Amino acid sequence: MATLTVASLGQYSVGIGDIGLTAANAGGDSFANDGASLFTAANGSGGNITVTVTGVAGSASYNYAIPITRSVLAGKTGILGPFPVRIFSGTCAVTYSGVTSLTVAPVSLQTALSTPNG
Repeated sequence: MATLTVASLGQYSVGIGDIGLTAANAGGDSFANDGASLFTAANGSGGNITVTVTGVAGSASYNYAIPITRSVLAGKTGILGPFPVRIFSGTCAVTYSGVTSLTVAPVSLQTALSTPNG
């Protein structure tokens, strides 16, 4: 399982191409979760791919892992999250039903949410 670097979006960030999508790992990936994290999956394959994000059991307030599973349609981009730390913990694990032509990136909106307007 590879650990992905979380992209941090500022208040005036531009497009999805700026978040550094990387090839999904067949063994799954993980990322640091700050509670304002989203997970982006761009499916360039000809078939649907299921993406599952799970918190690390035992490190969340409720002491169990809550999975979110979404199907990303062929040729589409899916965004999952956010993942509240009290439920998902500070680390999220991600698995995929396939990784052919699947690129992914965790993104934190923390900076964008905490930057004052003006």
